[in-house]
Amino acid sequence: MGQAQPASDIYALAALAVEMLSGTSPADIAVCDFKLVIEPYLQHLPTEVVQTLSMMLEPAVENRICDHTALMAQFDALANKKEPSLLRFLRRT
Repeated sequence: MGQAQPASDIYALAALAVEMLSGTSPADIAVCDFKLVIEPYLQHLPTEVVQTLSMMLEPAVENRICDHTALMAQFDALANKKEPSLLRFLRRT
């Protein structure tokens, strides 16, 4: 069994976000290569948001966004984009 670490919290945060944004429990989402296949459930969101959640759900800790500073930088980059669909999404949250 793996050890709890900040990367575990980031995974849990993403799983919670997926459930809140999709209305589907992560337990009911298909898995491929140990990774949740979230894209079909989040088609209403900007691609960059789905990609960020996917990086947070990476099963291999060494490939996951592993600290809050990196995660905040990713969200800041998303917030600073000037895409109308992304801005609409970020304003709703």
